[in-house]
Amino acid sequence: MYVNLLLHDIDNGEAEAIILATEINADLLIINERIGFKMAMSQNLNCTGTLGILSMAKKQGLIIKVKPLIDELQAKGLWYSEKLLNNFLIQEEELFL
Repeated sequence: MYVNLLLHDIDNGEAEAIILATEINADLLIINERIGFKMAMSQNLNCTGTLGILSMAKKQGLIIKVKPLIDELQAKGLWYSEKLLNNFLIQEEELFL
């Protein structure tokens, strides 16, 4: 029933991910869609998106720069608004205005 409520606003995969994360009390849910992210946060889930994962990887020294990986993801169809991407790259000290 809960999944049916979620499906009015988000797709099946996101709804199932939110439900599973809630059921297993997940430490972190990786979700990119804005509406799904907000719904997950409303369930008190700790959430991040792909950009958050890239930022964590950089901070841990697993990658040197996020920009080349973002370029690859965008080439494969992942989309970010220019404003969001520019703000993220400024935060990661990879874009200077």
